[in-house]
Amino acid sequence: MKAVKCKIQIGKYELKEAERIEIVSDREKLGDSCSIQLPKNLQWGKKELSLEKEDLLKVGTPVVVFLGYDKKLHKRFSGFISESTLDDIVTIKCEDGVSKLKEQTVEAFSLTDDATFEDLIKKIFKGNESLLDSRVQQPDLTVGKMRVKSASVSDLMRMIKKKFGIQIYFKNGKLSFHSFLSKPSKSHKLDTHENVIKSSLELVRWEDGKKVLELVNINHVNKQKSVKVGNDGGEVKRIEIQSSEDKSDTIAFIAMNSIYNELYTGLKGTVSLFGLPVVEHSEAIELKDWDFPDRNGKYWVKAVSTTLDNQGIRQELTAGRKVDFAFPFDKKKIAADLLI
Repeated sequence: MKAVKCKIQIGKYELKEAERIEIVSDREKLGDSCSIQLPKNLQWGKKELSLEKEDLLKVGTPVVVFLGYDKKLHKRFSGFISESTLDDIVTIKCEDGVSKLKEQTVEAFSLTDDATFEDLIKKIFKGNESLLDSRVQQPDLTVGKMRVKSASVSDLMRMIKKKFGIQIYFKNGKLSFHSFLSKPSKSHKLDTHENVIKSSLELVRWEDGKKVLELVNINHVNKQKSVKVGNDGGEVKRIEIQSSEDKSDTIAFIAMNSIYNELYTGLKGTVSLFGLPVVEHSEAIELKDWDFPDRNGKYWVKAVSTTLDNQGIRQELTAGRKVDFAFPFDKKKIAADLLI
């Protein structure tokens, strides 16, 4: 049997035991978080550490967490202490470095008619260029003329999601993007008879629901054109697309992203497994479900909660949309119908 191991680096100290560790990594959130529970007195080499006396719990102290089996450990979290409580059990709460961006303010700026999505991102993350990775492909999108008021980074990220349907998230400290065109960075094979501890899943198909999307394109003089997609007789949800009248590619992108975000085909629920394989959000799982074969397929991982306690290492994966699912809608026709 493999031995469960952990290594926790807090400042200059390296600890090899903990009562409990929980790491939450979620694509919907700006950064990862980690909670560590430690006994009040710990052994560090031949020295007994008193966390109450040592300057280990100071806000801002760097923290790195490794988890694994035997001698093979994987880095699962890197960040800083955000708060701590000292009781019989010491609880240290941490956030990764990206989380500090939440409250950073971006000064007002404007973009010209030919501005691209990449231009918009560079404006928002000016001064934080180290977060941008040239290897990460950004949406090939013309955003056009824009005037953006001063706001926090997190508010501007929400604006982008609302306006363009693009989700911005951070992975391994670098900026990434999720849209209907995205592909998983890695895929893991999961078998309910082999490496899945338990699952609580429901297969959801967009065509089984009663929902109609009314996509409305509104130009700068408030002229409108609309198109409806979805199931006849369903509840109508209106989504406004504010785009320049001559940018059909932009209209098509936003329209398909709106459809992708609103009409869901995939899994709802969670899958639990041990510490291997190491799974991260925005990767994919290839599920083999012997009891419910209709669930077999490749799905996005939306979030991962990793815990270490007296039961060992567990990963709880929040399943998401089916990868490579193609909606039966003509992107070019929708764009043409919305073009003013």
